Amino acid sequence: MNGGYGVEELEINDFPQNARWRLTRKETLAPISEWTGAAISTRGQYFAPGRIPGPGERKLYLFIEGPNEQSAKKAKSELKRVLEDIMKQTLQSASHPGKNNFIETRLPSENGHEVA
Repeated sequence: MNGGYGVEELEINDFPQNARWRLTRKETLAPISEWTGAAISTRGQYFAPGRIPGPGERKLYLFIEGPNEQSAKKAKSELKRVLEDIMKQTLQSASHPGKNNFIETRLPSENGHEVA
């Protein structure tokens, strides 16, 4: 614990690009921040598989800072849960091609407006 506040980190570099993107979106992070009181920011940089960070470089990770240790740990725990959910969805989509992968197609109607 640093000066009464809590700090945690969650490395996300080695997860698939779609999972990293979904996890780092404002729509994902804002509710977790509001619920836990922790600030969550993306730090580091992406390193492709097999590439090793040089001196002073860090792989992509989430930096979590809360008003206390419990807040930071709670945020990290929720981020891990969300990441697990994202990974389960990704694996289910990959194992069932075409199933649950509904893509809405909009076609122009006769009057020029789109219809589903």
